[in-house]
Amino acid sequence: SIRWENLRDGMEDYEYFWLLAEEVKRVEALEGTKEWLAEAKRLLIVPEAVSKNLTQFTTDPRPILEHRDQVARMIERLKGIR
Repeated sequence: SIRWENLRDGMEDYEYFWLLAEEVKRVEALEGTKEWLAEAKRLLIVPEAVSKNLTQFTTDPRPILEHRDQVARMIERLKGIR
């Protein structure tokens, strides 16, 4: 059902944020890798275009999908840093 799909999407979004936060911690410990960290930390904050607070949020899926894509790409970038 649609509710289960939404629940799954929310769980996947949570996992993306968790993965990004873990990669930020890992990369922070490395020397000379500061260029991506500011952008990665910015992506950990839910933009106002998605949700202003717990009761005001968008019904348009585009901002959510765009932010999700940016988070996924950043995870891949940071995983490439050794």
